[in-house]
Amino acid sequence: MIRISRGLAALVYAGVPACEFDPSGQGSTSAATFASTSPSSEDDSGSSAVTGSEGDGGSSHGESDSGGACMPGNVGCPCDAGACFDVLTCMGNVCVVPSCPNAIVEIGEACDDGNGIDDDGCDIDCKASSGVARVALGIEHTCVVLHGGEVRCWGNGTHGKTGHGDPATIGDMLPASSSETLVLPGPVDRVALAVDSSCALLRDGTITCWGNVAEGRLGYGPAVVEDVGDTEPAGSAGAVDIGGAAIDVALGAAHTCAVRDDGRVLCWGSGASGRLGSGSTMSIGLAQRPVDVPAVDLGALAATRVVAGLAHTCALLANQEVRCWGESESGILGDPSFTQDFGDDPDEVPAAGASVQLGGPATAIDAGNQHTCALLANSTVRCWGFGNAGRLGLGSNDNIGDDETPADHAVQLGGNALQIVAGRAHTCAVRDDNALVCWGTGNSGKLGTGANDDLGDVPEQVPSMLVPVVVHDEAGVALLAVDAGGDHTCARLTGGRLRCWGEADQGQLGYGNEDDIGGPMRSILQAGDVPVGFP
Repeated sequence: MIRISRGLAALVYAGVPACEFDPSGQGSTSAATFASTSPSSEDDSGSSAVTGSEGDGGSSHGESDSGGACMPGNVGCPCDAGACFDVLTCMGNVCVVPSCPNAIVEIGEACDDGNGIDDDGCDIDCKASSGVARVALGIEHTCVVLHGGEVRCWGNGTHGKTGHGDPATIGDMLPASSSETLVLPGPVDRVALAVDSSCALLRDGTITCWGNVAEGRLGYGPAVVEDVGDTEPAGSAGAVDIGGAAIDVALGAAHTCAVRDDGRVLCWGSGASGRLGSGSTMSIGLAQRPVDVPAVDLGALAATRVVAGLAHTCALLANQEVRCWGESESGILGDPSFTQDFGDDPDEVPAAGASVQLGGPATAIDAGNQHTCALLANSTVRCWGFGNAGRLGLGSNDNIGDDETPADHAVQLGGNALQIVAGRAHTCAVRDDNALVCWGTGNSGKLGTGANDDLGDVPEQVPSMLVPVVVHDEAGVALLAVDAGGDHTCARLTGGRLRCWGEADQGQLGYGNEDDIGGPMRSILQAGDVPVGFP
């Protein structure tokens, strides 16, 4: 349902493993170096690792920069028992103005990535970002990754998919903050959720999954034959063996796919309709592990991302093309030549198929149950597949991909797109003016419009004509990323804040009640931030 991916650049911690953050949700990264907890920082030669020549910021001869008496703790003066006034920092027993950000960690800084951007793991004040770094939505549950790599989940816990060792629902009676952080093998980069299962992509490139074990969707082979996370911690089964480090993972209704750092795609779980791309309908993941079977045959092509829907899978390739396999009904695969499911016969491997004709190179993709959307390099969007309720955003209920290609059917957004996400039957886009527009099925207020009406199914309701979703009304606050689930939607704001709306009957919104948000009864502004709770 929800795609996630692991970026390629890393935040570098002194003395601890590298980690990554992607505030856009589109795979971008920024490098940052974090300070050691040691009182000094030296390179291998023993010289100081901080910037500036000796005496920068003043002299140590008892006079301030202005030539007067030097009071300890002032700029250019000796440190006062190792401390300085205001924002000054003590370097070489002299109080100096810190150079933050300058991409070099100085004494008193937790980190310094040099980019002057908040909420990317290292804030502009050279302190580690706090709060929510990523959010992922399933059908009836929600998980967030905090900036420290911790994971919290709430909503329906059937099969242990929330990972708390208890299948009880969380978030309907008590807020999300009442949930404990999950016990996982290490810091997490991001998570992916589906109907009854969840997976985490750790910062070390390993994948851990929990929830419903049926049909092998967790990928542990014969070593794990029961659900994980219902009576034990989420990470108790360890890493899924895919034969290398992962850069992306995606969950469909009953299958899971991952992209390795060598560009190979591996899929496991239900093989119905050819969704695993193995040339068979056999399930993978119960009798064997993903590493025990061949990777998806893409020929000489390498993948960078993968997304999974109800019964189909699409991969974004390194050449910025998109290739899909699995269920072909209603144009889901985006190619009119697929009149039957593709990938379920030995001669039907993705390498033998054709790329979706998009009208330009793609930079990001996401999949709903029976539709898929791509963000192109020119900041336009194409959606294809089942068009009911206007989920394709084309002002009709028409399917795209069954009789035509998506190339000539750009979604009219009213501006350039920064992000596109697909839920079960609704779609949202973030524009470069920081506006959020959503369309498709509108039940339970998941479009955030103050109503429960479907949008996008008539010409007067193409996204460019829709009123943007009012997620916040605060000056200086920006929308960073959005994700769409079954019947709910969540947005991440600056400062690590989270707001969710739509259906709440399973506690999936995390507000501690079952009141739908975003419809006629309660607005997003009235609901405010989800009380996630930060460790």
